[in-house]
Amino acid sequence: MKTFRCKIVSKEFFSKKGKTNTHELYVNYQGKDYFIKLYESKVKKEDLEVYLNQELTLSFEIKTGNWDVSERGGQYKQSRVGEYIVIESINEV
Repeated sequence: MKTFRCKIVSKEFFSKKGKTNTHELYVNYQGKDYFIKLYESKVKKEDLEVYLNQELTLSFEIKTGNWDVSERGGQYKQSRVGEYIVIESINEV
């Protein structure tokens, strides 16, 4: 994994019916927001929320695939698909 300077941002999650009841964390890197796939990352949501809207240095990998389904297999369910980030560590603020 490589180390990058970026920012943690929060976005509202909208269901197919257009309803929102939660926020999700994204990494803003080089002007683009990437979904953080937390259950594949080695950091917790609570660890990242401390840095919300602040610049920090993270070690991460950009991947492409299902956001809401584990890549390790299991039962198929509908998922958002696209680029996402897996975070290895928080390095500095």
